[in-house]
Amino acid sequence: MPSLAEFQDFIALNIGEFKKGVWDYIGLAQLYPQLEVLGQLVPRKETQDNIECTIVYQTETASTGHGAKPGDPIQPISQKDMVRRKVKMVKYVDSIGWVLDQDELLGKSDEHIIKFIQKDLVKFDLHWWQDLEHMMLNKPVNIIPADDETIFGPFDAWVTAEAAQTSNGYSQYGGDDPYGGGRPGGLSTATYPKYTNPTAYFDTITDDDFFDKIERFLLNRKLMGAVPNPRLLPDTSNDVCYCQDPVVRAVQRYMQASNENIGTDAGRYRGAPSYKNVPFVLWHALGHVDSPVAPSTCTVLLFDWNSFHYYVHPSYDRKIEGPKEAPYVPGGRYIQSEVWHQVTCDRPDRNLYMTSGASNLQP
Repeated sequence: MPSLAEFQDFIALNIGEFKKGVWDYIGLAQLYPQLEVLGQLVPRKETQDNIECTIVYQTETASTGHGAKPGDPIQPISQKDMVRRKVKMVKYVDSIGWVLDQDELLGKSDEHIIKFIQKDLVKFDLHWWQDLEHMMLNKPVNIIPADDETIFGPFDAWVTAEAAQTSNGYSQYGGDDPYGGGRPGGLSTATYPKYTNPTAYFDTITDDDFFDKIERFLLNRKLMGAVPNPRLLPDTSNDVCYCQDPVVRAVQRYMQASNENIGTDAGRYRGAPSYKNVPFVLWHALGHVDSPVAPSTCTVLLFDWNSFHYYVHPSYDRKIEGPKEAPYVPGGRYIQSEVWHQVTCDRPDRNLYMTSGASNLQP
């Protein structure tokens, strides 16, 4: 059995290896391909020295002279029309620990102890990313969050449903405010009616219903100015349509049946269906029965990831501390990982929320 000093050294040694891949999102995305946070949000990580992030929203302006709307390219003359709001960062802390006399370590060789700690650190890393993944489909209780609340997730805080959505309807600016005071930063639809997202309701997966509403959204969005954001993994689409299992399978069946060469195309459409280069992705966090944040009703989210920003404070950029002495646990040592971060969205109007009441499309 190692001494306490040796045990401390074992942990410190393995933490050194663990820290090397903290934000290696390309490697992590290959290791955990089911986590969209690694494929889309983390590559867009930006450092923010203040505890508050800034939303920059361009209101309607006539400066461009062609039916200006939110999203028109910003001209110097229209800088006065920009709205800036602050959004508070929040922290996420996770920890893992060991004791000398726990069953898995008691009487074991040094080699066994090192391997055991290495395996635990891999689990610890996965737990970290899974928690961050679930935060993307969640929001704090309050519009000004407490320090230890979740981030403002892309869904539920920035891209929202419309309570008054009519059957088979489409609203270009329909998403309800997620809080009484509006969206994070206090931007409400009462004051800024176009600082929201399109919403739609569909009954069937057909050309004149489901796909027609996506087409309408994409055509309207083409009239808006581009939102450049180069932080992206190679061969990864900016636009992704996230669905639950019943919708993905219905889309696959429809595309396969609508194609002449079923023998050739069955595998293609059953594997990775897409529409106008927008892939339909079965998102584990959105649709799996074991996901703690999965909606209970049909939910389809078409995100333009370039409209989102992920800010991290450089002094707490997955800051790892330890091994420390575990309080009230003799012979115990633990490590702690902490990040201060937040998600903002300058352009909720570039993201679509869809739902359906059809029984065969419910999760």
